[in-house]
Amino acid sequence: MFKPQKALTLLALAGIALASTAAHAASTFTTDDLILGIRQDSTSGSQSPNALLINIGQASLYTAGNNISSINLGASFATVMSNTFGSGWATDPTVHWGIVGTSNTGLASGLDQNPNVLYATSTSSTAYTIQSDASQSIVTSTIAGMDSTFRNKTVLSGLNNGISQSLTASNGWGVNNTSTGSTGTSFGYFSNMEANFANGTPSSMNLYRMDSNGGANNGQLGSTVGSFSFASNGTLSFTAVAAAPEPGRMAFLGLGLGVVFLRRRRR
Repeated sequence: MFKPQKALTLLALAGIALASTAAHAASTFTTDDLILGIRQDSTSGSQSPNALLINIGQASLYTAGNNISSINLGASFATVMSNTFGSGWATDPTVHWGIVGTSNTGLASGLDQNPNVLYATSTSSTAYTIQSDASQSIVTSTIAGMDSTFRNKTVLSGLNNGISQSLTASNGWGVNNTSTGSTGTSFGYFSNMEANFANGTPSSMNLYRMDSNGGANNGQLGSTVGSFSFASNGTLSFTAVAAAPEPGRMAFLGLGLGVVFLRRRRR
């Protein structure tokens, strides 16, 4: 006969096994995912030795049609931030955040079918300039190198698909961002990719997409995908750029307006 005490023991052991598995879950990453990076520069004299990297999902999710408004970074995100950067991180101008991504080698389907597509946030209202295909591929390779430092690492408890990474990790977030915050250079190209949490007010940045399209777009400005806002309570929000009406719909709308105009003239 199966004793209740033995059953409880087995359930407890199963719970411990599941907790151990969750605690050692590996981070996941696929081509075209966006990475949110958070770090602290050294101007405060108490620089954290680590950065936080969080995978916020496929770039193709951040479009007007998907209506993403709030990104769940983890049940204990604020606690993780305090443990990493200090309890005053929400008003600390030395704590910076930014988002970056690339299509790397392109996708067979989806939003990014061209190689070397770049994504990056910016504190500027002007998009980054698209480089030649050869030049942009160098930036793509640099970001892909950072992506490789994220894959299959131990997920930090309290974060959703997020890890803690040494600022000195080879090809990591720290070495790809200078120690001067938003005025520094990120990934060898982006000059204003990061914002900070100064004054405890939400900081916002646009997300830009730079598609070299085989070099055809060289010298043009990238397109605006939308804007991210990061509040001091740890809430990351996204507002997509309104989708432009399709040409067919515009023509139909113009025809409708023309009919209304003619009817009014006849009256």
